[in-house]
Amino acid sequence: MEYVLTLQFDPAWNEAVANRCFEIGVRAIEESVEDEGCLKIYTDDERSARTYARHLEGYLAALAELWPDAPPYQSRIEPLGDVNWAEAWKAHFHPIVISERLAIRPSWETFDPAPGQQVLIVDPQMA
Repeated sequence: MEYVLTLQFDPAWNEAVANRCFEIGVRAIEESVEDEGCLKIYTDDERSARTYARHLEGYLAALAELWPDAPPYQSRIEPLGDVNWAEAWKAHFHPIVISERLAIRPSWETFDPAPGQQVLIVDPQMA
C-alpha cells in the first residue's frame, strides 16, 4: 500500500524544506500551487513515510528555533489505499463535442452522436 506524508510549514521555508527532502533521499515531491508551504511525499510503504517524517520534523523543528515567530509546522501520514493507477487515469478522459459535425471520444467511453455528427476515436497515451 502507498502512503503520503503531508508537511505544512511557513511558506518562507519552501525551498529549504524541498532541498532537505532531496538530501535525505526523497525522489519526488509535490508542491501545492494553491497552498504554499504544503509539500507531499509519496512512498511505497509506511516505514519509509515514517522515516522521512522523522528526518523532516527534526529539520522543521530546527527552522522553528531560528524563526520563533513562524506559524507552527504540521505533518501527517495517510494511506492512499489500493489504486490501480494503470486504469485510474482513464477517469479523466471523456467524450468532447468539437462542433455540430465532430466529436472525439476514447475507446472505453460510449457516445451517441447527433445526426450527421462524426465521432473520432482517440486513445490518449504517454508522450
